[in-house]
Amino acid sequence: YTFYGGIYRDVWLRITDPVYVAGMNWATPSVSEQKASLQLHSVVRNAGTTPCQVTLRQEVIGPHHKTVASVSRSAAVPAAATIELDQATEITGPELWSPDTPNVYTVRSTLRAGERVVDISEAPLGFRWFKFDAQEGFILNGKRVQLQGVDWHQSYPGMGNALPNSRHWKDMQVIREMGANFWRTSHYPHDPATVEASDRLGLMIWEELPVSKEIGHPDAYIRNVVQMAREMIGRDRNHPSVILWGFAGEVNAPPPVIH
Repeated sequence: YTFYGGIYRDVWLRITDPVYVAGMNWATPSVSEQKASLQLHSVVRNAGTTPCQVTLRQEVIGPHHKTVASVSRSAAVPAAATIELDQATEITGPELWSPDTPNVYTVRSTLRAGERVVDISEAPLGFRWFKFDAQEGFILNGKRVQLQGVDWHQSYPGMGNALPNSRHWKDMQVIREMGANFWRTSHYPHDPATVEASDRLGLMIWEELPVSKEIGHPDAYIRNVVQMAREMIGRDRNHPSVILWGFAGEVNAPPPVIH
């Protein structure tokens, strides 16, 4: 495959108040067909020069656009500081995410300073549980699912890597229509549009770091992998389609790296 230079993906400029939600990720410690526990971990940043009292309200919006749970918490954010806020709730009778039922919820975080809304952000959410078993294979939501998939590169004839989001969505649709339920992001995290499409289409993902072939300096490699892993997981951990993180595909490496 060919490496290209320059900017070939979307670039976003996010303009916020000095106080804003800098990040949010979720965890589901337990999920069943009857109920799911949900933990929300948020980061609130105050880039201003004065302290601020805030209230963070988080709503869980179901696949049919109805709010199924909400939690709120107030806190003081010192000037030029970042704080972490944790909230938890339960969902009764969650609509599970799977290739056959790609039910995507939304977590909407609304931050207020007094009565004024200073920030609103949204993130996808999916309720599912899974495991790999040496005898039975892949178990999703308590049932064995045969993983059938492909490896996919982001380049396209005549476009190189500069694919529009519509092309990413179309390729994910083609993968799904051919009968696959799984794909691997061949050597690098792919455009966010491919992950968003996979959430909605029911494609499970093995997302991988941009590393392949020979590694000559194990210490430098490991430092770089740690940083890349933080960035990759930080970007896509809220997507229910991602079930595996890959750290070293097709690598010829010295023993310190392999072990």
